[in-house]
Amino acid sequence: MARTHSRKRERNKSEAKLMLKISCEMFEAAKRESTISTRVAVVLAQNAIIRACDALCVYELGYYLQGQSHNDAVEVLKKIRDGKNLAAILSNALSDKTTVGYDIADISETRLTRVLRSCETLIREAEFRIGKPK
Repeated sequence: MARTHSRKRERNKSEAKLMLKISCEMFEAAKRESTISTRVAVVLAQNAIIRACDALCVYELGYYLQGQSHNDAVEVLKKIRDGKNLAAILSNALSDKTTVGYDIADISETRLTRVLRSCETLIREAEFRIGKPK
């Protein structure tokens, strides 16, 4: 499969709040799913993390990157206020995204707990900056 480059997607601050709302919904679904399937819960949480980071970038920069490279998203997140720490959390949470999504190996409860904590941290930071979605 050909690698596609990330595209800059410009959005406004009201759209950032909607993106955050979607992230929160995914996170709640991940927590519910965690008692049934660690794999599905991790996938949902990882996607919630991505969406929360997109919301932060939109709110602070006016854009996010859309594409297959999460490294590009990590680099953009570093550009926001206190972004270096947030980017490290994002990078760690997504370090095994392909494996989680496509491999058949079990996902440990420890990994699930770490990803859920990372998700909560990034969502709380986004809510602090953007405001809690309704």
